[in-house]
Amino acid sequence: MKRPQHGRAPRVGATGFTLIEMLVVLAIAAMMAALCVPLLRRNDRLALDGAAQAMAGAMRLTRARAIESDETLDFLIDVRHAAYGSAAVPQKTLPRGVAVTMTFSRSLRRGRSIGGFRFFPNGESSGGEVALRLHGRLARIRVGWLDGEALVQ
Repeated sequence: MKRPQHGRAPRVGATGFTLIEMLVVLAIAAMMAALCVPLLRRNDRLALDGAAQAMAGAMRLTRARAIESDETLDFLIDVRHAAYGSAAVPQKTLPRGVAVTMTFSRSLRRGRSIGGFRFFPNGESSGGEVALRLHGRLARIRVGWLDGEALVQ
């Protein structure tokens, strides 16, 4: 018969994890969570900034087309469907979860959820502001009435 090591007899059928093994696993899980949360927030920030830059670019293109074609063009935003577009820009949809609020001229209201900005052939616009929100983050696009420039802030 074999003698047990360290003076203890092995227990038959003893399975499971020791307290130290459990603490090590919990410490590793906590470190992984601490590393992943900032990455998820950064993705939200990148998605929101990208959406704001894309919308401002579409506004700039609409303004340029209004000047080039010597005609007034409307840039419309559908708040309910988180979509935007104009005669110069095909309709685009914002990333999932992005909420839109606007301040714009009442004359450009089209129904309950659609409004926007008017760009004139001389480069001016009706002016206003768009706010995009995603998980507590905010991006603003201001459209100047005098110069018609769309700036992300």
